[in-house]
Amino acid sequence: MSVTRTILQALPVLLAASVSASPSGNLAAASFTLVEDGRSVAVIVTADRPAAVAREAASALQAVVREMSGTEIPIRKEGEISRQAPLILVGDSAMARKAGVEIRQDFEEGDHYVVQVREKMILLVGNDSGSLRGSAYAVYDLLQRLGCGWFGSEAMWQVIPERTTLRIEPMQADERPAFLDRQMSSLWGVDRSLLDAWRLGGWHVTHSHALHGLVPRAKYEKEHPDWFGSKQPCLTHPEVINLVAAEFRKELDRRTGRVPFSLSADDALGFCDCERCRGIGNAGAVNLCFANAVARELAKTHPNRYLLTFYAFWGTHDAPFPSREAEPGVCVMQVNEGNHTQPWDKPERPDISQIIDRNNTRELIAFDGWSRTGAIMAIYEWWIPSCNHEVWKEVPWYSGATAMRNLRWWKGAGVRFVTYQTGDTDWTGLPLHWPLFYVGARGMWNPELTAEQIMREACTKLYGPASEPMRKFYETIERAMADCQIPVKSWRLPSPEKVYLPEHEATAARFLEQAAGMNVSHAIRERISHETRMWARARAVIGGLRSNPQEAKPSAQNPGM
Repeated sequence: MSVTRTILQALPVLLAASVSASPSGNLAAASFTLVEDGRSVAVIVTADRPAAVAREAASALQAVVREMSGTEIPIRKEGEISRQAPLILVGDSAMARKAGVEIRQDFEEGDHYVVQVREKMILLVGNDSGSLRGSAYAVYDLLQRLGCGWFGSEAMWQVIPERTTLRIEPMQADERPAFLDRQMSSLWGVDRSLLDAWRLGGWHVTHSHALHGLVPRAKYEKEHPDWFGSKQPCLTHPEVINLVAAEFRKELDRRTGRVPFSLSADDALGFCDCERCRGIGNAGAVNLCFANAVARELAKTHPNRYLLTFYAFWGTHDAPFPSREAEPGVCVMQVNEGNHTQPWDKPERPDISQIIDRNNTRELIAFDGWSRTGAIMAIYEWWIPSCNHEVWKEVPWYSGATAMRNLRWWKGAGVRFVTYQTGDTDWTGLPLHWPLFYVGARGMWNPELTAEQIMREACTKLYGPASEPMRKFYETIERAMADCQIPVKSWRLPSPEKVYLPEHEATAARFLEQAAGMNVSHAIRERISHETRMWARARAVIGGLRSNPQEAKPSAQNPGM
């Protein structure tokens, strides 16, 4: 396999248990006290003119500490600090730099952040440039180490322990994401705290279907019929290239920094079949040729200021033939159209590898071909089985080990950006799919973790003394999907009764019963009851499908996916 790009190599460990509490370097041995016996001991400090993200992060820290302890830690600007007190420095500031923590505030630094706990000072400093939220991630890192957890958008799935004294041992962490953009499409409208706790964000990569907006057929076809194929614009026509480049140039003039643009084909086939396009090669080659031409135009006036992304999907999924080199700033986002019950690098049976559009062998071949062009590589992953089978809105899907194995492979192969489509317009997928989404989010930050590590931490916070049977419940439904032998294209998971066999159902129910019988708090009991009711509904759906197979037929769907 050809790997032409590398990504940031420093890998974070987000789990609190993985960070040493012993002093290191210039960290003092004594712990830092935020609140003692309901009395504020520390002061939160920002720069005199803090970045918006640092200001938000300081307020979030203050609010969560107040919820935990009933005590409000004051927020001050560094110019207002005139007395000696334990300080919590949030965001870049002169005081943080004087204390030895300085993080570049620019686009190329990514979501880098540092957490340091000393005897008299906590430093929560990150890169807050543009869309980056390093200081917010640092704040939630600290809160997670204090026992908090965010596993969904509803209060039931957020853990804020009540303590009159808040204290943390000395530690230090220097964190960088494995992937520079980490997105879950259905979650952008939820509470900001969930996004920051899951470290979702980064460089905003624009990649939606764009050609119909860039070259509107209704506006141009009458006077320029040669600009269009049956459904897509002609991507080799010089006037089309110049039109798109001119529009992007206007946006570059209005904005600073590196600006993302989408050149993705519309969600259809119908590419131009003119002699010029046929002479380029297959659809992948034509799309890359188009992106290269726009990049060359922009480089004349705005070098190194743009990121041009297009999907490798459906008609453009396969790598360009003949191959060609990508221009700087061109990004290919390969849509995973392979078998979603298994990771990419697991050897496939010969019969599965021969299925044209439902195997991971095809994904590996396509990825290698696109990677050989030198393009920046990205991945678009489908986690929306309910778009094909509505019943999946009632049945859980957890495939954590497969997700983590894919993320490790993608990271090692040089992928820079990852997007998961996790819901549709009226459904976020939460809380039903929280284990899959949570593991995926943590894996996008650090794929060297295992799904078992991530879920053990989550279940400990969510279920306390009942954490082990609940973790085994989730492992049971994970094993059912991993054991499934039906190859699955894109979002099209098998019908649930073909995944969850009677033995999986019974084993999962037994672990839920074990958890329900344990002595736990009211909040934990509510979560266990929620999952028990969820599984009962799922079993009813599965039973109905077994007794009436006609109900398992897929719903109408986009034929391209």
